[in-house]
Amino acid sequence: MSERLEKRLSSFRNPEYRDVLSFRKHGNRVEFLGERFLQYKKDLETPLLRGQKPAEMLRFQQKNYEDAIKEFQDQTAYFSKEIPGFFNDYLSIITADKNFSEYLQTRRTDTAPTDQTATNFVLAILNEPTADPELYFHMCEAYQRYMERKQLELLAKTEEVKKDVLAFMKKLIPGRRLPITEEYVEKRLKEVTIQLADVFCPGYEAEVAGEYASYSDHILIWPQATKDELGLKKTIAHELFHALSGQTVIKERLIKDPDEPYDNFDEYEDSAPGFSDYKVRRVGLRYAKKDRHRWLNEAITHILTEGLYRAETRAEEEEMEAGLNDVYDFMELFFGKYRGYDDYAGLLSALVENGQEDVRMSLGDAFRAYFESPQNVQGREVRRYNRSFFIKTAQKYGKRFIVILDKKVQECGGDSAAILKLANLIRDGEWQKIADYTPNSKEDIF
Repeated sequence: MSERLEKRLSSFRNPEYRDVLSFRKHGNRVEFLGERFLQYKKDLETPLLRGQKPAEMLRFQQKNYEDAIKEFQDQTAYFSKEIPGFFNDYLSIITADKNFSEYLQTRRTDTAPTDQTATNFVLAILNEPTADPELYFHMCEAYQRYMERKQLELLAKTEEVKKDVLAFMKKLIPGRRLPITEEYVEKRLKEVTIQLADVFCPGYEAEVAGEYASYSDHILIWPQATKDELGLKKTIAHELFHALSGQTVIKERLIKDPDEPYDNFDEYEDSAPGFSDYKVRRVGLRYAKKDRHRWLNEAITHILTEGLYRAETRAEEEEMEAGLNDVYDFMELFFGKYRGYDDYAGLLSALVENGQEDVRMSLGDAFRAYFESPQNVQGREVRRYNRSFFIKTAQKYGKRFIVILDKKVQECGGDSAAILKLANLIRDGEWQKIADYTPNSKEDIF
């Protein structure tokens, strides 16, 4: 059997791709603890519009509900043991719920200790070997009300940040040859969706404040980001800038031998003839393959975010508004004034400001490459600003320097001291030594 994978460049605005993203958004939504239990209970109790439910459907829904009961029982047992801090916070949230508190009063008996707290009372029931679906239901409903309230608060803050980002971009775009329009920014800010994730959901990362998933054009904000208002605004803005950056979208289609009998394939599997899918090859300056240039992409995103929300005093606010001419110049000022505030931004500043002096390079080169979406020229992907940025780095430091630097940054594993060493080698004119540098080694390379 012969087969090949056909790959074609697709526009980010392609209606078919937009439909795929809409479908993926639904699948990418993360559940809060107990959400599945509530849904299956609702399914079981919801009558059909006409007549009785078929027996097979009832058995199926009953099985789902029983599985959800067991799952919630296992989850609460696991979380109370493995992450007691988070679980105690969860119990504090649900016991503070007015409706849940009233329900607990109906559960208390004369034999229950009078000084037992609501949290300990719930824990005592949860520790019993027999499942208690009624308690689970009221727990999940209380947590659902909490998550819905927090989601509404996040959406309100997101609308505020979107206005800030739009106003910022309107100042940044004119006269700076950024390959993006105000109309495009407005449209993208309306399209991208955002959700507050639950600490109990799969994939929770304690060290991450937010995440933009290009696969579904969806932003997740982790709870730890919501504890500080300015920090939350920066997190939302950071992820929105990722969403605004240029993206390279590829449509893949599996082509099989036309003489191969179709019956040999499962039409619901990826191996079916004609199966197609969309994949994002590049977001901003980060390439999915081998996760290349992630640091570079994060550096530019960080600088944009700080340029938007860095002003902490009236003097800085006036400086930002004047921008020495405009906002773009304030961003250039950010390089010198706040160098070292962020590891990756500091490394990018070293990359732009040093190297061969006869090759001119600026932050604008990185910005234009970051926001550029590819042009389709006779089936070829053309990225003029992206190509220009990497050509200039090659002229300043050597043909494969940016590849070597990217590998070394990955080897640093986020170690601030190691990344600072890379930046200092560039600033000291010793960038050739980077190829032989072993991050986190005891050897003094200076």
